[in-house]
Amino acid sequence: MRGFSLDLAAGEIVGLVGESGSGKSSVLRAIAGLLGRSGAVSAGRIVFQGEDLAAASSNRLAALRGSGIAYVFQDPVASLDPLSKVGRQFDECLATHGIAKAERRSIEDAYLQEMGFGDPGRVLASYPHELSGGMCQRVVLAMSAALNPALLLADEPTSALDVASQGQVSRLLLRMRAEHGCSMLVVSHNIGAISLVADRIGVMRASELVEIGERDQVLHAPVHPYTKELIAAVPRAGRNLICEAGQREGA
Repeated sequence: MRGFSLDLAAGEIVGLVGESGSGKSSVLRAIAGLLGRSGAVSAGRIVFQGEDLAAASSNRLAALRGSGIAYVFQDPVASLDPLSKVGRQFDECLATHGIAKAERRSIEDAYLQEMGFGDPGRVLASYPHELSGGMCQRVVLAMSAALNPALLLADEPTSALDVASQGQVSRLLLRMRAEHGCSMLVVSHNIGAISLVADRIGVMRASELVEIGERDQVLHAPVHPYTKELIAAVPRAGRNLICEAGQREGA
């Protein structure tokens, strides 16, 4: 990553778009302290609520993950333990962050209902493989929202889903922002999907941020040649998503 610089305001959603290998997911992992052996932050700062995460200890980063910074991974089914029922996983998530046992079930029910589940008890009693990909993604979002994070990092949150579920998850992200005020950094290879949720769009290529601007400016008056190529490559159905972005829920 060379010369990458990005600011994110409270309650803002910024989308990063680019081809596979452009470095967009590495940005999320660097913020959350999840680069592992694949890389390290060798220079610069990652400032979250006044604290430099690049200089934070692994214990401090672990404490921030969930309660301060939530991470939604690309594959919603793989994000959940296949051998454990959803209720147990949701319970462990809340317990890890100090929420008393007496409060957990009401919290779980409330946030699953917020994510569109009419029967939270059935979902909590299910194993992940008994739910669809879209349902698993909504479960993960419910777990994230229940901890009231200030920042949500979402790595390709809709790419593994069918078209109907993609639209539903996009609307839920906007609803989370509206109701909880959290900022979001969302990455995708699909500029049409990003356009449905982002206030600003950043375009990455070869580990560089080549363009960033307000959603409508980037979509309808792009400056960088690569951005123009990305938009020109969007299939007709995807272009319909871009046209609908200006009328999205919560815009």
